[in-house]
Amino acid sequence: MKKYFILLFILFFCVTISKAESFELNSKWYFFSSQKSIVYPAKLPGSIYGDLFRNKLIVDPYLGENEKTLKWVEDTEWTYVDTFLLNEKQLLNRKIELQLNGVDTYASVYLNNELLGKLSNMFVAYSYDVKNISRKLNVLKIIIHPTPATTDSLSKLYSYQFPGGNRALTRKAAFQFGWDFAPDLKAGGIWKPIKIELTDDISDVNFQIYTVKILDSLAVMKVNIEFDSEIADTMQLKIKNVDLGIDLVNSVYVDKGKNKFSFQFQVSKPELWKLNGSGLPKLYEMICNVFENSKMKYRSVVKFGIRKVELERKSDHSGESFQFVVNGEPIFMKGANVVPPDYFIGEATDSSWKAIVQKAASLNMNMLRVWGGGVYPPESFFNECDRLGILVWQDFMFACNMYPGNNLFFSNVQTEAIQQVKRISSHPSLALWCGNNENIEGWNNWGWQKQFKYSQADSLQLINDYVKLFENELPSIVYSYSEGVSYWPSSPSIGWGRKESLLKGDSHYWGVWWGMEPFSVYKEKIPRFMSEYGFQSLPSLASIQKFVGGGVLDLNSLGLKNHQKHPTGFETIRSYMNEDYGMSTNLRQFTYLSQLLQRDALKTAIVAHRMAEPYTMGSLFWQMNDCWPSISWSAVDYYGRDKAATYEVQKLFKATLLSAEIDSSNLISVRIVTDSSQNFEAMLQIKLMDFEGNVRWSDSKKVIVKSHHPFIAYQKQFATFINSIDTSSNFLVVDLMIDDEVKCRSVVNFCKSKNLKLKRPAISMRRNELGNNKYSLELSSNIFAKDVELSVKNDATSFSANYFDMLPNEKYIIIYTAKEGLTPMDGFSIHSLVDNY
Repeated sequence: MKKYFILLFILFFCVTISKAESFELNSKWYFFSSQKSIVYPAKLPGSIYGDLFRNKLIVDPYLGENEKTLKWVEDTEWTYVDTFLLNEKQLLNRKIELQLNGVDTYASVYLNNELLGKLSNMFVAYSYDVKNISRKLNVLKIIIHPTPATTDSLSKLYSYQFPGGNRALTRKAAFQFGWDFAPDLKAGGIWKPIKIELTDDISDVNFQIYTVKILDSLAVMKVNIEFDSEIADTMQLKIKNVDLGIDLVNSVYVDKGKNKFSFQFQVSKPELWKLNGSGLPKLYEMICNVFENSKMKYRSVVKFGIRKVELERKSDHSGESFQFVVNGEPIFMKGANVVPPDYFIGEATDSSWKAIVQKAASLNMNMLRVWGGGVYPPESFFNECDRLGILVWQDFMFACNMYPGNNLFFSNVQTEAIQQVKRISSHPSLALWCGNNENIEGWNNWGWQKQFKYSQADSLQLINDYVKLFENELPSIVYSYSEGVSYWPSSPSIGWGRKESLLKGDSHYWGVWWGMEPFSVYKEKIPRFMSEYGFQSLPSLASIQKFVGGGVLDLNSLGLKNHQKHPTGFETIRSYMNEDYGMSTNLRQFTYLSQLLQRDALKTAIVAHRMAEPYTMGSLFWQMNDCWPSISWSAVDYYGRDKAATYEVQKLFKATLLSAEIDSSNLISVRIVTDSSQNFEAMLQIKLMDFEGNVRWSDSKKVIVKSHHPFIAYQKQFATFINSIDTSSNFLVVDLMIDDEVKCRSVVNFCKSKNLKLKRPAISMRRNELGNNKYSLELSSNIFAKDVELSVKNDATSFSANYFDMLPNEKYIIIYTAKEGLTPMDGFSIHSLVDNY
């Protein structure tokens, strides 16, 4: 049976001009604890920890072991206070609304000593009409209550414990309760802007534009507009785009209170929104106005994209497909999982969210998965995805837990889901809503029933509540408020230990790392869509030096160990390292080799996934970024520094991928796949060389590379060669050539890295200044140099390529972008694998 989930859209960001007056309360805040009367200035948006640190009341929570000394902060009640003025004209408005867009998490809100409400969800925007209690001088007070104590009354409703403890009952970012890549510091704060909106007529306006259908040369579009009105009257809804020849006016009768209207228009010969790597993500602008008796009440410039996205699940001979079809074409999804860019959510800026998307685009990605243990990203994240053509797989914020189904909790979650779906679903970048991360896998495979001694009645209640929320309520909200966005109940759909997980749905494969299986298992465990997998590494030495907290810088540093939150992280890395690269004796070696291991793991997996197209149609590794300075699975560390995996992923996600491998029978196989929409002809060149650069054997072959059609371009049995050469000092290089230029390269060693007979290379460098802090570095080596790392003051980022093999006497041009006035000769070093032996 063929199941289509069709997403045809959308909108929305940018400039809004309205008669309604609004302003942020962000400049005069101060805060204090319930235990002390001394007040200090606060920053909004922000966090309690950030405010304490800025006022020098605590040490840096991210430095060394400081985190362990700061648990008292989450057990303290904190009060935030602001005063603001309203003039006589402003006070005459029919509506004065206080908008709290994000408070983390439990809080009591007072205006002029009157209680407005008690908050219990950091993902919900709360608003209050404060017309009747507003004055010229107003005092707003928000008391942030400790998180653990406030869930006591809710927990008493249950005779059993939830797998995640209190975080199951608390609508707060799950990773703030501690995770294997994050600390455990629960205190929150005011993490989104607080606004006052004043109006005499309409407010809370939301324009949405989405696609009804796309024909050969015509797109049928629909406009939805929702707003609150303080008056009842006839109004005119106008949309206009001169370039598209659209100038439409609809007269409607507006009731006092909430209003919603819809109407259609057509776009002739539309330019479609496309994915990064597939074309231009075209965005149109529409001027949207609301008039009453020729007087403009509201004006907005809305951006929208015209495109069609389907999550196609179709039965086949192997099981069921899981692929995203964009504008009628199945597209292999290349990307990663995203966590919040700062552990203290309010400290994350729009720039930091946008930087994640920009990095993804530069790494040739076309999809990001927003993991369900963090937060729903801000508009800046989605706007940047819209602009750069990056699809978003958006989890609801539920992770690795079971959740209650009582009316109080359920009502809270319904409000959250409706608000977020209405806010996010109008972006052309949104491809999927997913109910949760690993909840059903945890229930089926992690032994929760035995661990928490659930009775049969308890188990039945827990699974019924799961079905109620993730299979009934959330999909109903998505289909009601998102105009057709796809919904998927849980990621993964089946646990990685089961055969069925490779036959249908999406998969999280953790046999590598958690299961201690070799990287080669990725070649066997190939699912329909891989939405999580990965391997840890240390960040660069430059980053470690920044967060370790002083003292002796080595693997036994307590500050370093505190930033490894996986219980067996170092041991797991060391085990894989000893197997492939041998033992390391110092932090410098361990850092470098751990990054090579992470690179090797991702390379093995991504090659296997891409070469399995169309059986496999997505590869999203864990994880793109860090929320704090950490030893984690990230490709880019907290400070924005690249790892070896970053450079490798950029190559692996290019349109065309070349892979050469030798199997246990000494059969060499060369495979090619391309995302290019056009077939092309190329020349394949294969050389067997020794480490001094002598060519022992060569061959070539003309190939036709077909779009989205992986194939074996070349095979040869090398048993005879293998028996006649020293496999530890020879290698194979395979080049895909177009017009005598190398487009793709694969270098194959015949044994593990630790067994290679590497010699110390003499690498020469010629530097040319290009201007704007950019330099061209021309490198060459007298012999084979493996896994060459370039760095400036232990920072290996800002190079156009890094962690690469150098062939003897071949020139390599690397572009370096200097930071903070540094040049490549200021702390510059060249390091290769032989330096570790």
